[in-house]
Amino acid sequence: MSNQSSKTFMKGAVTLTIAALAVKVLSAVYRIPFQNIVGDVGFYIYQQVYPFYGIAVAFSTYGFPVAISKLTAQSEEKDRIRVLTISFLFLSLLGMLLFLALYFQARTIAAIMGDPALAGLIRIISLSFLIMPFLSVARGLFQGKGDMVPTAVSQVAEQLMRVGAILGFSYLFVHSGGSLYTAGGAALFGSIMGGLMASIVLIFFLKQRREKFFHVCRFSFGEIGKFLNTLAMEGVAICLSSMMLVLFQFVDSFSLYSLLVDSGITRSAAKMIKGIYDRGQPLLQLGTVVATSFSLSLIPLISASYKGSDAMSVHQNIRIAVKISFVIGLAAMAGLLNILVPTNIMLFKNDSGSDILAVFSAGILLSSLVLTFSGILQGVECPYFPVLVLLIGLAAKYVGNMYLVHMFGALGAAFSTILSLLLMSVILFLKVNTALRVQVLTWSFVGQSFAAAAAMSALLQVWLFLFQCLHFSSTRFHAALEAISGVCMGGTVFLVLVLKMKMFSKEELALFPFGRKLVQICEKMNGRSV
Repeated sequence: MSNQSSKTFMKGAVTLTIAALAVKVLSAVYRIPFQNIVGDVGFYIYQQVYPFYGIAVAFSTYGFPVAISKLTAQSEEKDRIRVLTISFLFLSLLGMLLFLALYFQARTIAAIMGDPALAGLIRIISLSFLIMPFLSVARGLFQGKGDMVPTAVSQVAEQLMRVGAILGFSYLFVHSGGSLYTAGGAALFGSIMGGLMASIVLIFFLKQRREKFFHVCRFSFGEIGKFLNTLAMEGVAICLSSMMLVLFQFVDSFSLYSLLVDSGITRSAAKMIKGIYDRGQPLLQLGTVVATSFSLSLIPLISASYKGSDAMSVHQNIRIAVKISFVIGLAAMAGLLNILVPTNIMLFKNDSGSDILAVFSAGILLSSLVLTFSGILQGVECPYFPVLVLLIGLAAKYVGNMYLVHMFGALGAAFSTILSLLLMSVILFLKVNTALRVQVLTWSFVGQSFAAAAAMSALLQVWLFLFQCLHFSSTRFHAALEAISGVCMGGTVFLVLVLKMKMFSKEELALFPFGRKLVQICEKMNGRSV
């Protein structure tokens, strides 16, 4: 690859990373006003069906476009249209089969979930699999040429349309006296509108760049088999790794509500409890996005160094990625634990389920490590081991729900999630540590990280005590002041301690946002170069 091509590729990768980060933040944040509009029961209804949409998004955003881009990048110009045609035909068949399965088995699926009223919503979301083939192939076409702008623009447009439609439709139906199931169905239709908007954006770019991805031509069975093997195996592997949290939600959708009802809780109460439990999802997702957004940006560097047989660079980038993920994940976990109750009130109007959110907060650190380790293994051309570990984690999650929900209710499902993530993180840690022969974390770094988290927690507890002594009225505005001030104070204290203890070198600090500024501050604090 020429120097100019390399620069173009890196610029495109940065563009796509920024777009993906914006999409993930929007995906986590919109659930908060949505829950405020529809309440806990309405949130339960939406979250029960959402994992189906999450799978379709993973297929059309992360998995299949990446596999298709790899196939087209490895093909001659004259063969690219053949690759794209085969991919489109295969994904169209797959999308149609998934649509038909969901649409005609909606009643059966809803019955397994324990709520037959969800059947209509499942039929609505099944439409997303009809849009998936076009989105996947069009994005894969552009990414294979190193042109990331169409994919980035389509992702952001899709999410903006989706969030706007979900919030608009849910508000309209709830305030016009419609049922919560009707509002949930309308919100899910808003997700379909997001996919249609992304399709319109990609059609515009296809016409502007005069691209096409379908052409009637003859294929040999060997040729088809080669393409489909890469598309199915690598595409699905990437998909599964990227939708870990969605698949955990999927297990909860099929088990938690029915287990609560089986334990003697009334159906109406079980729906509310499941809705309260689902409050933890946006907090877990948002915390994980923040913790991994910087560490995962190093994966392309790890992959490039690995292909260039530069072992020293591979080990160095792996250590930096894990250190960043660990320290930010730990800070987010500890910070949320300290300001959990005011944060719950600020975001969701009351403090219901704060004990569940406290357990979920530990998942921020664990899920951040799991995603970082999985990304590292994919970067060194080991994409299937993280999939195996994910399947182990999902099995552990399901078994954990079976036992712990009957013992502790919804809190047991939260414990099940944390124990499964812990198991996955340990397995992946051992794999990276042994297979790549790199010590990703030192005991001194771990000790310094926990010391900084403990000091931040102590200061936050003092601050919250003093804040309560001011005797503000117990309102949502008061909770917001308490939570936001706690975030600012806790984040500042933790950052100062990290810099003071010189936990990161100058080169490592430069990888953070405002890296140069952090280096300057660190040098001033310590009186010499880091």
